[in-house]
Order: sequence, then C-alpha cells, then structure tokens
Amino acid sequence: MKFQKLAAVITAMPNLQSMLLSGPPGIGKTALAEEVGANMGDDTIVEVRDLCSHLPEDILGLPWREGDATLYAPPTWLRRLSKPGVKGVLVLDDLGAASPAVQTAAFKLVLERRSGDCILSDGVKIIATTNRKEDKSGATVLPAALRNRCCIQELDVDSDEWCLWATQHEVPGDVVAFIRFKPSMLSHLPKDADKVGAFATPRTWTMVGRSLDAAKATEAVYEVAAGLIGEGNAVEFTAFVRLRAEIPDPRAVLLNPQKELPNPPRASEPDRLVALVTALAEHAAPMSNERTALGKRIPELFLRAVAHVTSSGREYASSGILTYAANNGNVNSLIKAATAGKNDPVLSPFLDHLRRALNPNGK
Repeated sequence: MKFQKLAAVITAMPNLQSMLLSGPPGIGKTALAEEVGANMGDDTIVEVRDLCSHLPEDILGLPWREGDATLYAPPTWLRRLSKPGVKGVLVLDDLGAASPAVQTAAFKLVLERRSGDCILSDGVKIIATTNRKEDKSGATVLPAALRNRCCIQELDVDSDEWCLWATQHEVPGDVVAFIRFKPSMLSHLPKDADKVGAFATPRTWTMVGRSLDAAKATEAVYEVAAGLIGEGNAVEFTAFVRLRAEIPDPRAVLLNPQKELPNPPRASEPDRLVALVTALAEHAAPMSNERTALGKRIPELFLRAVAHVTSSGREYASSGILTYAANNGNVNSLIKAATAGKNDPVLSPFLDHLRRALNPNGK
C-alpha cells in the first residue's frame, strides 16, 4: 500500500488494533508513523523506540522489591503514554531485528497493551515495524502468535509520492529532479550495496539532500553521494547535478524561451530535458502566487516554456507539471491557462499530449 493511503488507513483504524508495517529498509516506515501522529492532532505524542538499541528492561522497566512483592519502575516514555486521556503513537521500530529478549518484552505491549503495571491509554496506537527476511537486513521471521494479532501491511515505494514528500520537507530540487528522471534509483536492497556497504533508499536520498550544499561548497558531490547511496548511483547523480548547473537561466527561459533557448534539447537528451523542465517549475511555482501583473501571467508563460523545451520530447513535460504542483504552484491558475489555450496553435498540441499523459484512462 502506498504511503498516504496507508497513513489514512492506520489513522482510521481502532487504536486497540496493533499494526505491523513491513518493507525494505529506509523506505519511510517510521516517517509513516509520524504522519499518522500528525493526522491525529497537534497534541499527539509520537514515541519511537529503536528496539535494536534496547535492552529488555528499557521496555519492561527495572524491578524493585517492596515487601514480599517485586514491582517494576516503568521508563518515563511508558508512564507518559499510560496517562488517562493521552493521544499517542508508539512505534516499536525494527522489531524483527531486535534481540529475542527484547522481542519478548515488546510482545506484551503489542498483544496486551501493557508492560508491568502500566497500561497504555486508549488513545494510543501501536505500530511495530520490521524489514522483510528477504531484504537481507538482519530481520527474523516474527512468531505466529504476534503476526496473528497484528494487522500486517507492507509499505510500497512510490517515486511520485516520495518526490512530493521530499519537496514538502525541503529536500533540494537537484535530488527530487534526479529521482523524477531515474525513479528506479530511489530504493535498492542491502544485497545491492557497493563495496563499502552504501545503497540507495528514500532515507539515504534525503540525507544526500541535507548534505548537498556542503558537498557543493567543498566540490565533493560525488564523494558525499557515494558514501550515502553507493558509487554507481553517485556517478549518475553527480553528472545530473553538473548538468543542472550548466542549463540556461530558468527565469530567463521562462520569460522568453525562444530567445534564451533557440535550440531545445532533443529527445535523445532526456537528462537535459528533465533538468530544464523541473528547474522551470521550481522557478515558476513561487512566482505564480505573486499578486503582480507578472505573477498572473506565470502559469501561461510556464506552459509555453515547457511546450517549447519539450517540443521533441513531450513525454518529459509531466515531470515539470508534477514539480510545479509539488512546489505549491498555483494549480487553479495553471488549469485556467490550459483551458484558455486549448485552441492556441502553439499550446494545443502540447496540452493534448499532456492531457493524455496525466490521464491515461481518459478520466
């Protein structure tokens, strides 16, 4: 199931139903739990426990003696989630890779919603996450008793959803544009790691984005990228970053595409086409929301610029439209500009292709 749909399903599920999310490493299972917490409201506590670094007593609490009885002093996070009226999401992260003793301690929380003398509030959801055994990431097959009491869902990797999420979380445009160009490079498995062990996942691509300014400043884009996503991916990404730095000024192309780009890229140059249309979209989107005479014209200018740039490779235009929308471009104004231009000799063929590309079923 895709990220947004699964987040909506988990949010709507009864809190008493524990969820078990599986999937390859680094695809956003923990981020999905945080999305569920955001859906539940601003006062929701999201508690993520990395079980790989836990001991059993980190979950059960420390035992102490009172007279003839042994009691447990619960950890602070467990006490907090056990208060009446509390809303929260408890994430038991990497359950499949935890030690057997930690798994046993966590099972009581999943199965009975309690640990020691602490009973989780009715407003708390439990989400356990695990990698799949076939991912070769150290995960084990969880016991049947646990699997039989959880709603098991697998999180799918979707490049369009990730690109939207990445844009909303300020991942640089170079990274997002590259994934639109090469979506197959978004997620690899540990078995595909390079000789030093690096491999590409949505998590490591996000790390590349966070490190990109420093990498550019020190002229070490390849070295930094290789350390996060592997050598092969880094070679292609570095070439794309250099290409994006060499394209004409997107603002100038947006305002006068025929003058600034008299010879648009050919269909045999897909990397250059994607680099240009995504850069155009990144510039046009904020300008389309400006309450100025130019701002009102930007949606039409953007459509004309993309039509010109993709004149020999229409299939790459959709990357620009999706990037424009992801960057909070004025979509309503774009639709109005497209409607007004349906009989325009320049825009009409382009809009017909774009309509078919974005609505393959004619809906």
